[in-house]
Amino acid sequence: MLRIFPSVLAIDFAVTGVVMFLVHIFFASRLFLLGKGWWLPGIIAFCSIATMGLYISILAEPWQPTNPTGLFSRTRMKTQISVSHFLSAFVDILLTIGLCVAFSPGKSEFKRTKMVLHRLLMYSITRGILTALVQIGHVAMYLIDPSKFLFWISLHLPLSKLYVITTLVILNSRPTMRKQLDEDMTLGAIPLYFAHSASTPDDTGAHPTFNVGHLNPKFLPPAGIVV
Repeated sequence: MLRIFPSVLAIDFAVTGVVMFLVHIFFASRLFLLGKGWWLPGIIAFCSIATMGLYISILAEPWQPTNPTGLFSRTRMKTQISVSHFLSAFVDILLTIGLCVAFSPGKSEFKRTKMVLHRLLMYSITRGILTALVQIGHVAMYLIDPSKFLFWISLHLPLSKLYVITTLVILNSRPTMRKQLDEDMTLGAIPLYFAHSASTPDDTGAHPTFNVGHLNPKFLPPAGIVV
């Protein structure tokens, strides 16, 4: 069992490093596409690449099956693990700040759009706080006593699963939020059409009228209400 555990732990380190790198790069690309410039996504991408490099260097260390505790007590291993997780926590904080700015509800005048942005804001804050706290907690537990890897590994083993789950929660909520945005844009287009019709004359110089009968019945107001 003692010979098998270091190999399993090495695989977990590799999977965790790859998962964190992919998640951070994904959110960095979303920030870039949201028009937040290149400097914040660039910093996030640079720190993510540096973290991935540290994980590769950790895996390059000699994982001794007969003495796994001695490996984690080395000063070099302490530095690699600590810096990699602090960098990951720093990236999560940067992502949370960037997403909070991008999803600020005050940037829309539509009620449903504000609700969608508020939900995305809550998802981003919850994901960022949770992942950053687990990263910092893991490093703290590791530095207390690196030789007791069964103590600090309890926060490292679920780390990759936490990144996957929190990312999937946001991705799986997109169809519902997209439907709300589509409905909001459809309803919001009605007053815009009225404004355009009232201000744009036709070829004869007369202002065209708008026939509400052309609208989908589900978008018409209840009977007795004048538009």
